[in-house]
Amino acid sequence: MVIFSKRSVVTAKCPFCAELINPEAIKCKHCGSDVGSLKARGSAEGVKKLVASDFFTEDQDGDVALDYDGIKALANQLHNEMPKNSALSIMVTHEPVIRKIKSGLPISLRETFGTELEGVLKIIKR
Repeated sequence: MVIFSKRSVVTAKCPFCAELINPEAIKCKHCGSDVGSLKARGSAEGVKKLVASDFFTEDQDGDVALDYDGIKALANQLHNEMPKNSALSIMVTHEPVIRKIKSGLPISLRETFGTELEGVLKIIKR
């Protein structure tokens, strides 16, 4: 005779890829991000949610430009989560997050954003 128990499974969203993970996880099983360091700093709720508007500016005339300070901050954050990985590995691992950010950018900035982010990561990795 087999008895199945109904136990509730508690999960949390990874702050980098938004996939469900164990709240006690040290590393996200989906994107490989170090979520354990977030707990050490306070908790995942304390991490600012990334939005596309953090990465571009718009002037009074409606002209848009990338915010390179925002790109540098994101590159540093991604590097700190995966310090032993190459820039390409970081870009591939965080592709869902990068794609989500790019989808919120003006069309004219989308490809340049990815290129600039990868370039800054390569500089950090030197």
